Amino acid sequence: MHYYQFNIKDYSFATMRMSLMEDLAFRRMLDLYYETEKPLSCELARIAKSIGMSEFQEEVRTVLNEFWQETDDGWINDRASIEIQKYKSKAGTARANGKLGGRPSKPKDNPEITQSVNLANPEETGLKDNHKPITNNQEPLTNKIPYQLIVDAFHGSLPELPKISKLNESRKKRIKHIWIVEKFDSPGEWSKFFSYINDSDFLMGRSSSWQCNIDWILKPANWLKIVEGTYENNTKSNDQDILQKSANSDWHLQDQGF
Repeated sequence: MHYYQFNIKDYSFATMRMSLMEDLAFRRMLDLYYETEKPLSCELARIAKSIGMSEFQEEVRTVLNEFWQETDDGWINDRASIEIQKYKSKAGTARANGKLGGRPSKPKDNPEITQSVNLANPEETGLKDNHKPITNNQEPLTNKIPYQLIVDAFHGSLPELPKISKLNESRKKRIKHIWIVEKFDSPGEWSKFFSYINDSDFLMGRSSSWQCNIDWILKPANWLKIVEGTYENNTKSNDQDILQKSANSDWHLQDQGF
């Protein structure tokens, strides 16, 4: 597989705490995994040598333990494995179309439209299914947001924060915005996000009497500050008063109907 989609936002958020060499190791390991479509070797030294980083085996080990799963056949990455399976499925469809005579016949109502076959990038093969309009018999994609799984991820990652007793329409609206607009479109991304919040002593109330809750987190301005690292523990101590005032201000000004 010589082509794969790369989501810059998802990758940046998941790897923001990596060192430069860990980041490089992860990218090279992903490239090797996609190219060979096979699990990485069970041997650490062999993996490091395969990606040209024999002198950085500890960094490779750190990345493996955090983002990869060890199996009997070797190390795999769940998300990459899903993309590889999708690729194989679409490539198989493209080959089958080729055996039937190459390009499908031109539509009678518009002879100018043709379908192309691209084995290197099956995403470009033919007309994509999502070009079809949603009818009354189809469920819009936005209805499939797993709200309860997101709530479960919140409770599992942030047990010290106030529980979510009710997921009202206002909260669903803001979750939907983050899911669609900010591309946080999997329960796993939300779980990582909540775990990232748990690392902040300030947000968790370990360094002051104030702590955040789900309403404060979902407010767009606060969500952006969290993602940008405003509340990480490396914030200078003389900035804590400023953070406290900012948080309190956002708390009191948030919509009371949230």
